[in-house]
Amino acid sequence: MLRLAFKAHRPVMAKALPAASTLLPQMNGRCYASGPGPLTRDFVQQRIMDVLSNCDKVDAAKLTPTAKFQEDLGLDSLDVVDALFFIEEEFTVLMPDREADEIKSVDQAVDYILQQPDGKYLWFLFLFDLPTTNTLAY
Repeated sequence: MLRLAFKAHRPVMAKALPAASTLLPQMNGRCYASGPGPLTRDFVQQRIMDVLSNCDKVDAAKLTPTAKFQEDLGLDSLDVVDALFFIEEEFTVLMPDREADEIKSVDQAVDYILQQPDGKYLWFLFLFDLPTTNTLAY
């Protein structure tokens, strides 16, 4: 009985509610990505040190270009994995586990990033064309 009543009122309910696409304004967007060109050793080293200085367990006073993750910075193995993950994200590279296990210092991380042909540092700029009129339709 309820199924029949629902089917009978279904067209009325569908007409009463506007389509979801008409409730939200249309937002068209463009994304531009740019980088500083070829990566230089100084640039990569500075970015890696910036990434590491933002990690909670890294003492920025101990952070040097030759610092070893565990001995000098006092990171445990899980913290090293987290730090390498942040470095991967920063330069849009993927480190296989076998290669990541060999990276023990800031210098080794810099060397690894410089060896990657697809390593890059991107700035993103998102531009949205906001609607100029109210596109809500009831």
